[in-house]
Amino acid sequence: MQLRILIWLLVVPGFAIASVADAARSSPGATEKKCAAIDRRLEKVQSRLRAGYSVKQGRKLKTRRRELEKQRFRQCR
Repeated sequence: MQLRILIWLLVVPGFAIASVADAARSSPGATEKKCAAIDRRLEKVQSRLRAGYSVKQGRKLKTRRRELEKQRFRQCR
């Protein structure tokens, strides 16, 4: 387990440091608010995807959904 963490930190040191620093800076209440906002935006995108869309709109909506899911994964654990 420790070896995996060490390898990951060596591969992506800037990301790891930024994640730890961001987590330390934000209070639990602020984190919950950010996560709730991300969830609301994600639900809005998913709702638009369910409603139907053109090919161009679909690409944009799916890209946005992926971005929001990544953001939620990074900030809301």
